[in-house]
Amino acid sequence: MNRIRVSVIIVNYNSGDNLAKCVQAVLAQTYPPEEILVVDNASTDGSQMELPDVVRLIQMDENLGLTKARNIGIRAASSPLVMTLDDDVYPTPDCLEKLVEYCKNHPGVVLCPSIVYDQTNILQAQSAAIHFVGMLVLKNKGLEIQSGYTEPVNSTGFIGACIFAERDLLLGDGKFEELFFFYFEDMELSLRLASFGVSIFLIPDAIVCHDLGQGTAGLSFRGQGTYPARRVFNNLKNRWVTILFYYQLRTLILLFPALLMYEIATLAICVWRGWQGIWFRAMQDVLLNRKEIIRKRASYRLLRKVNDGSVLSGGPLPFSSGFIVSPFQQAMVRFLEILINFNWYLVKSFLQ
Repeated sequence: MNRIRVSVIIVNYNSGDNLAKCVQAVLAQTYPPEEILVVDNASTDGSQMELPDVVRLIQMDENLGLTKARNIGIRAASSPLVMTLDDDVYPTPDCLEKLVEYCKNHPGVVLCPSIVYDQTNILQAQSAAIHFVGMLVLKNKGLEIQSGYTEPVNSTGFIGACIFAERDLLLGDGKFEELFFFYFEDMELSLRLASFGVSIFLIPDAIVCHDLGQGTAGLSFRGQGTYPARRVFNNLKNRWVTILFYYQLRTLILLFPALLMYEIATLAICVWRGWQGIWFRAMQDVLLNRKEIIRKRASYRLLRKVNDGSVLSGGPLPFSSGFIVSPFQQAMVRFLEILINFNWYLVKSFLQ
C-alpha cells in the first residue's frame, strides 16, 4: 500500500523559541510528514531564521493574520492530507501516526487531537461544543487526561490550535474565514462544517501540548495581567459575524430573547470594564461588513445539510475568565444562564 503523504503547516509570528520547539516535535514524529511549511507573518524577532533546511519557509511581507496565513500554507502544500499547527503547539511523537491511521478508514472527516497544557497532564480541550449564544465550549477542560475520552468521539467543534484533514476539504468548504484576523476562526469553521454535514472527530490518543507562555502579544490572555483590547474587539465582532453567517432565520427568531439578554450582559460588562467604545466599534464593523455577510449567508444556506438544532447546544455560559472578574459579575452570569437556557429548552425541539 502506498504511503499517505501529509504536509504540516505552522503559522508563526514572533514566537521566539516556540517555533523551533514546534518544528522539532514535528520532525520527531513516528510517521514523518512529507513536508513542513512555516508561514511567517512578518516576524521581527528572527524566530523564522533559525529553521532547519528541511523546512519550507513562506515569508510574508506583513502580518496578514492567522486565517490568511493558514490558507496560504494549505494552498502551498503538496500532500493530500494536512495538519495545521499554531507555533506554540507541540505534537507528541505518535500524534500524526494516530491521525493518519484513523483517516485511512474515515475519508472526508476533520480530526482533532487531545490538547494538554505543556509539561502537564491537564486537558485544555478534547474537541468542543457550539453553544447557542455563539461561543465554543471546550470539552473536558481542566480534567486530567486519564479522566477524559478514551475512544474517538464525534463532535461539532474543535479549537484551531491543531486540526487534521484532507487538503481539498480545507481548500473548499473548509477554508478559513479571512474576515477574521484572529479569534473565532475555529468557531466559524466548526459551525460551517457541522452545518454542511462534515463529520468532526476527536482522536483522544493523538495528543498535542499547548505552551503556557505569553502567546501573541496584544492578543493572547493567560489568566493574568490586562485583558487585551484587541482580543475584546475581535471576540465581539467575530461572534456576531459567525451568528449572522449561519444561524437559520427561525433560530434567530426563537432564540432572540436569549441572544438579546446575552448581548445586554456583554455590553454591561464592557461598560463596567471601560470597554464600551470597543463594543460600539465592533458592532460598527459588523455593519460595515453587512454586504459580505449577506452574500455569504445566502451561499451557505444553499450548502446546509444539518439544522441548527443538531449543531448547537445549551449549558453553562462560556464567558472568558479574564472577561468576568468580580463576584457580582459571576453572580449575574449564573442568573443569566438560568434565563437563557430556559429559552433554549423551550425552543430547541423546533430547531431540528
